[in-house]
Amino acid sequence: MAKEQSLRDRLRAKTLGSGVKRHEETVEIDGETFIVRQPTVAQRSDILKKSKANTGDAERIDIGEMQVWAVIHCTYTPDGEQVFEPADYDVLRNQPTGSFVDKLGSVALRLMNVAAVEAKNFEETTNDSSSS
Repeated sequence: MAKEQSLRDRLRAKTLGSGVKRHEETVEIDGETFIVRQPTVAQRSDILKKSKANTGDAERIDIGEMQVWAVIHCTYTPDGEQVFEPADYDVLRNQPTGSFVDKLGSVALRLMNVAAVEAKNFEETTNDSSSS
């Protein structure tokens, strides 16, 4: 006779022991397939830490910085290898708007589950600077 699992054990098995797969989306760029994968909590934290605007306001996020770091952390080959690394930061940051960085970054930000909040922060920053 099997012993019934406690509620705590069942809940832990559903979360910690389930091997939850991260969401991912395929992005085609110039005939090549990129996989943009939902970041882990640790990756999201790193992306947000590296994205603080230099305004002295700790609550403001630099959306451009967040986009670049999200591309670095969240872009993979179809085989599961990360495409970009921190050493690529300057090259990614200096790509033109509308380039592959925007394509990959928009998916990565959506998968981070913070894009709407950060977009609002970006709008406020833009409106604050334009009214000066």
